[in-house]
Amino acid sequence: MNNDNNNNNQNNNNNQNNFLSSFSHPFLDLEQFLEIGTSFQLSQFLNFYPNGEQHQRQPFRMNTFTSRSFNQDEEFLLYFQNQSRREPSSPRQKNSNLDKYMQKRAFPIHNEELNKNEPYIKVTVLRNINYPNSNHSNEYFINQQGLIGSHKNADSEDILIGRSHRTDVIPNDIMLPEDRIISRIHCKLVCKHYFRKEQKIKFIYKFAIQNIKTSSNTPLPKRAMILISQFLESPRHAYVQDLGSLCGTHLKIFKNEPSIMKFDQKYSIGSDTNFNVLFCQTYKETGIDIDDLFFRLLRKITSLKQFKHEIHFSEQSIQQRFFKILTFEEDNEELKIKPEDFKEIYQKLKEYKASIISIKFNGSGVESGKNFNIFIQTENQDSLEFQIGRGQENHVKINSNTISRKQSRFKYSKSLKSWIIFDGSKDRDSANGTWVSLSTLEQADKKAESDLVVLKNNAEIKISEFILKIELFQGKKQSKINQQLLNELKSE
Repeated sequence: MNNDNNNNNQNNNNNQNNFLSSFSHPFLDLEQFLEIGTSFQLSQFLNFYPNGEQHQRQPFRMNTFTSRSFNQDEEFLLYFQNQSRREPSSPRQKNSNLDKYMQKRAFPIHNEELNKNEPYIKVTVLRNINYPNSNHSNEYFINQQGLIGSHKNADSEDILIGRSHRTDVIPNDIMLPEDRIISRIHCKLVCKHYFRKEQKIKFIYKFAIQNIKTSSNTPLPKRAMILISQFLESPRHAYVQDLGSLCGTHLKIFKNEPSIMKFDQKYSIGSDTNFNVLFCQTYKETGIDIDDLFFRLLRKITSLKQFKHEIHFSEQSIQQRFFKILTFEEDNEELKIKPEDFKEIYQKLKEYKASIISIKFNGSGVESGKNFNIFIQTENQDSLEFQIGRGQENHVKINSNTISRKQSRFKYSKSLKSWIIFDGSKDRDSANGTWVSLSTLEQADKKAESDLVVLKNNAEIKISEFILKIELFQGKKQSKINQQLLNELKSE
């Protein structure tokens, strides 16, 4: 997860012209640097100006952004690409990757006191209020030495979470009550970067910063160099990772915070309903203009019996155009396609100027024959919000008592160049929440560890019927120093 700089170096040659095209005269505000969640833009900028020799062509000015660009990766995978490689695994299959967490510690760690002047993390474990016997509540505190008061005697610097079990080696820091659905070693919190004190920045970037010139051909102020260095260093995040668990580890989606949707992700809604992303594509600027063949491809995919797709358009005019093609008489031979042919149709749809996401719904309340859905935006603009819920007004109606009338909503975002999802409505959360699995479908099938996922303040993690609320505290000393530095910078 900390490979932003490496990825930027590899992609720089392909993307630097696109990056600079938005900034004919790049302007930069140091305080805004601290608000940006990725170092992608600045890394590319510094790669383009490795030694300050090109500053005459496009001077670097310590001012404000003229605009922002997210420049996200535009590679898209098909859901069935890896189906042939997937091998079914027993739900009780032993995960050999967990052996590394069972090594006994040579020397015990004494960590009993919390110093709130230093950074720390608070974890509150609650039983889901929608389940009976909701009387379980515990608070845990994590500092740079690990979990305070942990009984773990295994040699692992990460905070391990799982159900209680009797062994000579205790691997878990946080032990949930006995629940056979919860794995013995279920997931972990990776906090070492959050508590890191030393700066972690590549030498090439240090060298580049020292050689950047302002528009008046003078070196950057020292404080500016410090702030840029802080922006470029490896992020001091805390992460969560599933460890190939039985029931999975899920992260809560909030009603006013967009969560980016990706291929092969699985979302849980209600008590027994879920959906997964089969295909996810952003708008393709260099793609083919929408033509009749595009609609015929969609018509084919609606004619399948086993994998029949419901089609949803963001624009009314495009939907009417599709219905005309749908009712037009075609050669019957054209509609005689095999179930596996829709993989090829997905590939062809990928070539058009359209933002497309395909979602499969499973479980309680899903109408028969309506579990495959494609949502399409044909303009390079924000789409309308597609809604999921129990109410009749939703684009996807799920008839289950554990699904809210307005359960979830999602749309294509032009600025983020991604499909994004929210929980509930704009002013109300859903009853049971919308949760994204940390593991992709492929990782879950193989009982493999998930990718590391960044934890934000007040994030919520769901494990079976338990919810872990994460609160991140910077510490009083650190906050005071950062604020003093910003105040001095503003006064200049």
